[in-house]
Amino acid sequence: MANCIICLENTTKMAYCETCMESGQICHVCILKWGKNNDITICTICKQKTMKNLPSINEEEIPIKENVGILTSMYEARSFIFWYSFMLFIFFLILFRYY
Repeated sequence: MANCIICLENTTKMAYCETCMESGQICHVCILKWGKNNDITICTICKQKTMKNLPSINEEEIPIKENVGILTSMYEARSFIFWYSFMLFIFFLILFRYY
């Protein structure tokens, strides 16, 4: 096991640079996050296409704790829509009660 140079966590799933060796070790979670907008085959240190043991692009290794914020905001949005619809229903019920 080695430490990731980005998050400093100790993990077994590591990508590494052939040139930089130990100074170019990045865990799969960090490289997948970084790879959303960048080429994951290019080393972050020497800027050459020498990265090995790369994760699959379709691999979902990002922990669930990273997605909690998204799920919470979706839940809040659904709750708000439900609450708004309910209040609108009550408003129209009261409004048209006298007609």
